[in-house]
Amino acid sequence: MRLPSIVLLCLLAMLAWSRPAQAASSYDNCAGFITSVPAVISTAGTWCLKQDVTTAITGGTAITISADNITLDCNDFRIDGLAAGTASGAVGVGGTNVNNARVRHCNIRGFESGVTFDGGSRNIVEDNHLDLNIRIGLEIQGDGSVARGNVILNTGSLSFSSAGSPIGIHVNDTGTTDVIDNTINGVGSQCGDTQCGIGILVDTNSPAGANVVGNRIGGLPPNVPGANGIQLTSPGRVVVRENEIIGGGGKGTGVNCLFSTGGATIRVHDNVIDGFVTPIVECTDAGENDTSP
Repeated sequence: MRLPSIVLLCLLAMLAWSRPAQAASSYDNCAGFITSVPAVISTAGTWCLKQDVTTAITGGTAITISADNITLDCNDFRIDGLAAGTASGAVGVGGTNVNNARVRHCNIRGFESGVTFDGGSRNIVEDNHLDLNIRIGLEIQGDGSVARGNVILNTGSLSFSSAGSPIGIHVNDTGTTDVIDNTINGVGSQCGDTQCGIGILVDTNSPAGANVVGNRIGGLPPNVPGANGIQLTSPGRVVVRENEIIGGGGKGTGVNCLFSTGGATIRVHDNVIDGFVTPIVECTDAGENDTSP
């Protein structure tokens, strides 16, 4: 039987607008799974979470990457260390002198440092959510390493007893490291020496240096002289461009090279810097920075 034209048109419209059922998350590329922590990954490949994991350790590392060419994909599940309290010195995910490691899609909270790579090279920390970590959101060291697309919230908002200032991202490096398209919001005001709440801290002696590009930094402590959106503390070459750095309207500095012996090698251009007493200190202002009140 031939359907009337109006009925046929309605059926076609329904088919056109119908959405296919959403596929479940695929774990086909996973070499294995982390189901409890602390855990050590020592075999190359992609290792995955498919559930939240918690720990109360106050030292060491919840998930240690101990070999080269390892990817940790948390699939947006949580690694939770809040049970350890604010005296914790533990790390959420970390590795020492490893190469080609990658940490992605992890929700990490409650550790002294959310992610720490010490040494090695070509490590990537991307698309993670790091919240309520006690002193450092993300720390990366190693030539050719990248921190990109991470959301880092409320670092140092919990009181803590360890020395040092809260830092959203710390680049402690002797090679080239890129810090790209990260969002940092909320950094505590505890002081270490003259530093009191820092969005991004770059400490590199490399002639190749670092690139700090396209980051969004806010929620810095107001009325704290040592609060800095981006602080650079060494003589390496660094480019700081296209960042949005918003202060609390009080004291502090947007981009600070005051503690660097090589401010002339640090080029700052095309940034929006607002809400600081001093937008740029001791760096080379390469132009097109919007520092209007």
